[in-house]
Amino acid sequence: MLLSAYPMAEPRRGEGRTVGSPARTCHPARMKRLLLLLPLVGCTDQPSHIPNPLFLPAQAVGSAVQNASYDARRGRVENHVITNHSDIVSEIEAGGGPMLSLAMELAWITAPKRPALTALLARDIALYRDDPEALIVALMVHGA
Repeated sequence: MLLSAYPMAEPRRGEGRTVGSPARTCHPARMKRLLLLLPLVGCTDQPSHIPNPLFLPAQAVGSAVQNASYDARRGRVENHVITNHSDIVSEIEAGGGPMLSLAMELAWITAPKRPALTALLARDIALYRDDPEALIVALMVHGA
């Protein structure tokens, strides 16, 4: 058994922790104040990565509705593109057509953006000719 020539002194209440002394705990009143103030950290109109906790339930519902809407729209675009893939590719190469227009309409691509998007798709036609999924993604990315 190793004995020290200098016995360890126990810290007085309120002093810092020393080797061998028990860990300090937070005072219950201080902990309550901290827990009450912590949710308010997100309550600001300034940019922050911490969301306002009061809006989290509404944001969850809104996110679920948006995801369901997006998934339904993507499903319609996917069904149309896969069903009419060869016709749509031919229309992209030709500069437009009814099947391509319907695909863009289903993806909610506005009319002013369609000619530029058709030209962009035509530049990468080798990618879209072999992969309908790439065409679906391109249409959904450019949709509203």
